[in-house]
Amino acid sequence: MKRVLPTLLAIFISMLLGCAPKMPLDPEQMISQLPEGFSDQSHAVVEADYQSGFWWKALGDDNLNVLIDSVLKSNLELLRSDALVAQIHATAIATGSARYPAISLGAEAKASGVGSRETSSYLVSFPASFEIDLWGRLASLEAAARFDLIAARYNRQAIAQSLAAQAAGLYLSGKALERRLAVANLSVESYKKSFELVESRYKRGLASILEVRQADRLYAQARVAVPALQQEQQAILQNLAVLAGRFDENTGQAAQQPEAFSLPPEVPAGLPSELLLNRPDVAAARSNVDALWSRTLAARAARFPSIKLTGSAGFASSELGLLVQQPSQIWSAAAGLAMPLVNAGGLKAQEEAALKRYEQAVYSYGQVVLTAFSEVEQALFAREKLLERHGLLLELNRVASLTLETAQNRYERGLVEYLVVLDAQQAYFLAQNELLGVEAALFQNFVTLNRVLGNGWGGDFTRQAQDSGR
Repeated sequence: MKRVLPTLLAIFISMLLGCAPKMPLDPEQMISQLPEGFSDQSHAVVEADYQSGFWWKALGDDNLNVLIDSVLKSNLELLRSDALVAQIHATAIATGSARYPAISLGAEAKASGVGSRETSSYLVSFPASFEIDLWGRLASLEAAARFDLIAARYNRQAIAQSLAAQAAGLYLSGKALERRLAVANLSVESYKKSFELVESRYKRGLASILEVRQADRLYAQARVAVPALQQEQQAILQNLAVLAGRFDENTGQAAQQPEAFSLPPEVPAGLPSELLLNRPDVAAARSNVDALWSRTLAARAARFPSIKLTGSAGFASSELGLLVQQPSQIWSAAAGLAMPLVNAGGLKAQEEAALKRYEQAVYSYGQVVLTAFSEVEQALFAREKLLERHGLLLELNRVASLTLETAQNRYERGLVEYLVVLDAQQAYFLAQNELLGVEAALFQNFVTLNRVLGNGWGGDFTRQAQDSGR
């Protein structure tokens, strides 16, 4: 009988070792099918300084730099994420501590008596316990906790990335609105002069009442556009204040004269698809895969025998004054083995559940990578088409300006009705607004490209984000 249990134990261990878990899905396969680079649509895309780690500085706008710096320091969601990273960091330390001996302090005093006879006993002990991690269960749990921490730090970076992109997008939208407001105010003045001119000619019998009504309609239509743009500008200011973690009572600024149209900085074509691996959401998904695989290994190791060592050292005495004397020293040591034999398949089911969670994480990682690649391709294609529209709109603005000038000259010579001038005037301002819309879209595309490529958050910014989560 003495040989039966060791034999059964040896057979059980050999069976478990013989069917050790194998990685059913390789997460590297999720990125193996990606092309080496993005499509040739990237011939005229933005060029941000990807090595600097602060892509928005490529725009050369000090106000934008100050704004994003404020957002990254004071945004409440980012501060909450910092606290979450700190919590997961503490959890990882607590999980890792299970691999080391645990020592505690125990103290006890007893008094008992029979009749007039009393006895006392005093005990001070330092019990310790330690589990020998033969199968790597504790090491796997510690590794999983560390991967959780890495994923949390990457998620924190993803939030910072999103906030910087939101702030830059809103700021650039505000700049575009300033230009649209300036053009809207110019159109109001232009339509006002047209209305006054036509009305004056009508009073002298040189224009029809229809021309007066048409000029008045376009003048009113131009005025209606201004309050809507001011409302949109105010909403942007408030949203920027929320991103920066404050309340802004600013009610908006007066529109400035529109500046000359300019494109964002350029980036060479042929960007490698490996840039996607720098995206914090992709890196976080990969860390989550590693964490769940470690937990799968831990669930597997839980089916093995566990060996625990316990011991205690201290002092025991019937007199308190002699408690810490050498004769009062006591100690004990023990070793125990526990091995699950029958639990209705519970441990095996837990291992299977852990394995399926790992498989889900691998598929999720693949989905994140595919989505990231698709986002970059869409942004690059959008950039090309926006640039194409920009070239066509520049030509349209040139033609519209010449048409308006010609119509005004012919009207002054009495060769056309003023409705022709009004039509040319309306077409000119419409072309102006379309050009401003494409300009705004190009800058938003600049923001989008830096966000979806992820490489705009490399270098110092990455270290800053990770350090703040420690």
